[in-house]
Amino acid sequence: LREMRHENLNLFLGLFFDSGIFGIVTEHCSRGSLEDLLGNEEVRLDWMFKSSLLMDLIRGMKYLHHRNIIHGRLKSRNCVVDGRFVLKVTDYGFNEILNAQSIETDEEKPEGEGTCKSVAQALKLGMPVEPEHFSEVTLYFSDIVGFTTISALSDPIEVVDLLNDLYTLFDAIIPLHDVYKVETIGDAYMVASGVPTRNGSRHAAEMANMSLDILSLIGSFKTRHMPDLKIRIRIGLHSVRGGEEGLHRIWASSDRWRRRPQAAERSAFGLEDWAGLQVERRRSLHARCMDPLAADARSKDMNYEDVQKSGYLRKHKSMHRRFFVLRAASEHGPARLEYYENEKKFRSKSPVPKKVLNLETCFNINKRADSKNKHMIVLYTRSESFAIAADSEEVQNEWYQAMLDLQCNCKT
Repeated sequence: LREMRHENLNLFLGLFFDSGIFGIVTEHCSRGSLEDLLGNEEVRLDWMFKSSLLMDLIRGMKYLHHRNIIHGRLKSRNCVVDGRFVLKVTDYGFNEILNAQSIETDEEKPEGEGTCKSVAQALKLGMPVEPEHFSEVTLYFSDIVGFTTISALSDPIEVVDLLNDLYTLFDAIIPLHDVYKVETIGDAYMVASGVPTRNGSRHAAEMANMSLDILSLIGSFKTRHMPDLKIRIRIGLHSVRGGEEGLHRIWASSDRWRRRPQAAERSAFGLEDWAGLQVERRRSLHARCMDPLAADARSKDMNYEDVQKSGYLRKHKSMHRRFFVLRAASEHGPARLEYYENEKKFRSKSPVPKKVLNLETCFNINKRADSKNKHMIVLYTRSESFAIAADSEEVQNEWYQAMLDLQCNCKT
């Protein structure tokens, strides 16, 4: 099939089977199927145009028959049209493959009903989508605490494995509740209840129960490449009742979440202690508010509890002063050196370091001096050397000894 080439055959690229899903990979045709084209009232086809499409179909089928290939399920749905309005026959020669794999065809499977199908169909046809109003909806947002730091200390494939393993667990919880998974963007996970299927006033309870199930799984989750790291997630819920929320509003909320997940989550209903709320009972969803000052103090303790040393040092090449933080190994990550633009950035609610250096990957830490800096410390890894400069020998010795102690603890 992969060797068959004809202007009126949709190019067959291959097959895949993953997580119980069998799929066929073919060339994408931007105009959709012939069924879509004929059903689009905004596209008027005269008989000259229709005859051209019929001739394309005849040429494609003639090519197949000359090679003793029987299509067996030809219809307007599996005749696709490309951007040049050339018709191409697809799904040819697949009956034997499907039968051999005991895979149901799309004729035997329901396509699905409701809002999502109608929206998808309209988008395929390039038609405008009219917003549908949903008066009672709950949205769920979550992300991984310290994901930026974890990513900086991991290889790309390790980050992919982490997200895949974690969200595979989340995906398994979705069918147990009356909720709809909207999307995942990076480490952000978004779910809705009450849309696209209305469920009356049950949306908040369904979402809260799903959130509690997710939290119960997080406690036992192990990261493959960092088995000692305890993964923590932030969860935010937002309910609407008596208002007008449409599909467009949900996707707009999703876009805002994609850009600023922490801000979105702080404006929502939190399920973690740091957000100032504790869930005490399931189903009826009783909540007890904490003292905001106590919640803020707890958040700060979580951010600072592993800090061994902090202060301003200079980067070797640029000589710019930056705020450096030396952290010990903890449930939040391995021993590491971080630096921030300034101390204010570090003490913000959602600090993101400019650079993170894992001390476990350092095979040597030395004191050095050159013509510009008399009090340098250089950390060597297999991929780079990173140098910082202190303003005095005393400060250099303090940082150097603290780094050596953490490195020795890592090796032990």
